[in-house]
Amino acid sequence: MLENAQKAVSLDESNANAYSVLEFYYRRMGMLDKSLAAGKKAIALAPNGADANALHSFTLLYLCRNEEAFATINKAIRLNPKTPMYYFLVQGAACENLGQYEKAIAAQKKALLLNPNYLHSLFRLGRAYRTVGQYEEAIAAFKKAIHLNPNYLHAHIGLAASYSLAGKEEKAHAEAKEVLRINPKFSVDGLFAKNLPFKCYEGDQKDVYVKALRKAGLK
Repeated sequence: MLENAQKAVSLDESNANAYSVLEFYYRRMGMLDKSLAAGKKAIALAPNGADANALHSFTLLYLCRNEEAFATINKAIRLNPKTPMYYFLVQGAACENLGQYEKAIAAQKKALLLNPNYLHSLFRLGRAYRTVGQYEEAIAAFKKAIHLNPNYLHAHIGLAASYSLAGKEEKAHAEAKEVLRINPKFSVDGLFAKNLPFKCYEGDQKDVYVKALRKAGLK
């Protein structure tokens, strides 16, 4: 697919959509510098293109450029009154990464109104609730995600931490076993070392999260 996107750009270098598709595939392959460059080109060609701005905000999130991501996705929302679900997903992620957790919760709720079963929004909603200490709400969001996908690893991790923080140690240990069932090689340190979106989110909550996971029985 990357080759097709590259070919589309070579056939029409004035096509903003082609550059946005190229940006997506570069990002998917972890080629973030090239993804950023393709996204900038798309916006240069179509500065008022809502989708070009929205797709570019994803790349900015992966690069931990959260303030730029927030501004870019807000511009996309203004440009498209019939806002697609994933716009709110990105807006919520940017708010969360910036420490604006109540706004993150509101954005993910908007996304879920448009698609109640969208796993990543459920996960992000649960994480934001957990961060502000609303553990029962966090547990509910993670459990719904797991109901939809029993092997959703990050939802099990989030649920284990939420149970731990809520003082529900038996349930926390049960979720820790589920984490290890899905990934026997799981490690808490590896979660932050290898997962870029988590690195963008670490902030002041990392120590709290790590302690909760270790209390649940994860190493």
